[in-house]
Amino acid sequence: MREVRPLLCCVPFLTTLAFAQDAPSEPIQDTGRVIIPGARKLEVSGQYRLRFENRHNYDLSTSRADDADFFLQRARLGFDIDIDEQLSAFFQLQDVRLWGEETSTIDASADGFDLHQGYVKLADVPGLGGTTKIGRQTINLGDQRLIGSLEWLNQGRSFDGIRQTWDLDDETWRIDAYVFQIDESGVSTNFGDAFVVGGQATHFTDVSELDLYVIFVNTEETAAGGTANRTTLGSRWIRQFGNLEFGTEVATQVGEQDGADIPIGETFAAHAHVLQRFDDSPSTARLEVNLASGNDPNSSDNERFDNLFPTAHGVWGIIDFAFWENMMHFMGEWRTDTTENSDLAVSWHYFRTFEEGDAFRGPNATLSAGAPGISNTMGNELDVIYTHRFDHAPAKTSVQVGFSLFIPGAGAIDANGDDDLAHFFYVQGDLRF
Repeated sequence: MREVRPLLCCVPFLTTLAFAQDAPSEPIQDTGRVIIPGARKLEVSGQYRLRFENRHNYDLSTSRADDADFFLQRARLGFDIDIDEQLSAFFQLQDVRLWGEETSTIDASADGFDLHQGYVKLADVPGLGGTTKIGRQTINLGDQRLIGSLEWLNQGRSFDGIRQTWDLDDETWRIDAYVFQIDESGVSTNFGDAFVVGGQATHFTDVSELDLYVIFVNTEETAAGGTANRTTLGSRWIRQFGNLEFGTEVATQVGEQDGADIPIGETFAAHAHVLQRFDDSPSTARLEVNLASGNDPNSSDNERFDNLFPTAHGVWGIIDFAFWENMMHFMGEWRTDTTENSDLAVSWHYFRTFEEGDAFRGPNATLSAGAPGISNTMGNELDVIYTHRFDHAPAKTSVQVGFSLFIPGAGAIDANGDDDLAHFFYVQGDLRF
């Protein structure tokens, strides 16, 4: 990609700042409503998001040219239509693009234009009850470590299928069940159909939240020509003790992939965190640890945990060098409100492999393909994120600036043959209404 001058990358965001005025935070008003024939109401929503990214040295070597800088743009327009008390529909159009990606200024291909969401919602279906959503939709479960809409990604993530939700009468339990098709044979790939089937029960109290879930993923034909059946069993728990919060999540998987067994108990992931709030300060301190099993090359089984469809960005560092797979991750974060409308977050991440012979990778890089005898230490990461919000009610407007520095450890150096630092910088403007 062509080089972008540093001042040029900031022009769109400086323009936003010039027209936005600071104001005390107030509740955002409801989206505007329009009455249309045949429906009780129509709510229109939208988003315009622009992000400049600069990526430097993701291969940890300055001798190889892999630097990149570019603008990412997303525009969404949504229509929420209430027909009556039992029937409604939601349609969300989306265009995503890199600035300059079209072949010319008159390119009409519209490659990034899509239906991000399109579903009907039924309430209190006879004999079923609850709420039924049928069609293309986003879904976020728990802390999104296994299933999330991945809003950081320019196009985000959507699923095609059916979701059923029951909120029980005492409003302390919610039950979710869903069936999604994630691949169709002969259409999206040369492989077989693939489905996700799952259920989750969530219990709420004033000071706690508990999830119990099961997720089954079936792939009729994998890239290796075999089949895969993976069941994930897990739970998530968060509890408040005054200003102190504790949280855990544990999961295990069982099944088979390409002829290798996925052993229950040996294939696992775990998370724990503690969060401290302060009475006399708008700050929080957070410590957490994350573990996930890797594949033992000396075993005929496949013990590598699969983190399925996560919102991985930011959970394990904003440079996105890690998944919740074959990892040992330790994190400390300090977050504070710098003004009434802005906040600053600073975090430190330390990464190790769980199995040195298995790969360590994330959305943006593979730090190690895995080899016997290399170090487990993958590296350290420093993240700094500043967010400022503007008051243009009923719209929500914000500008965010982030910087990440990755310092490779002995294992990443052994695997890549170099020890240069990697860094990531972005500026993002976001307008929603």
